[in-house]
Amino acid sequence: MSFGKLILLTICLNTGWIGGDIFPVLFASTAQGLAISNLIPGLDHLYVAVVVATGLSSAILEAPLLVGCLMGIMFAPVNLIAVVAVATIMLMEVRAVEKRHTTYIPTVFDQMEQQ
Repeated sequence: MSFGKLILLTICLNTGWIGGDIFPVLFASTAQGLAISNLIPGLDHLYVAVVVATGLSSAILEAPLLVGCLMGIMFAPVNLIAVVAVATIMLMEVRAVEKRHTTYIPTVFDQMEQQ
């Protein structure tokens, strides 16, 4: 279900759809988190779903602070707010390190925008 949602999101955004991508990505990553939590029987299902959904959404949207805030407000129960906060801080640090050590290489799409 989540892969289908992401495929449809990509098709819609590339064909001129004016909707956003934040909430479809949150939905798809939450569905993935719930699916993965069912594969790990020894851990709390909600804990696994929250951590996986936060990580996947942050990776796809490339905005850990936004994802952490939205997951903390809308999805995570009160007892997992600290987990979301720690995951968000860790993802922000990883993102900062990644930005420092990555150089941007122009793509074909950058050339199309300049014309």
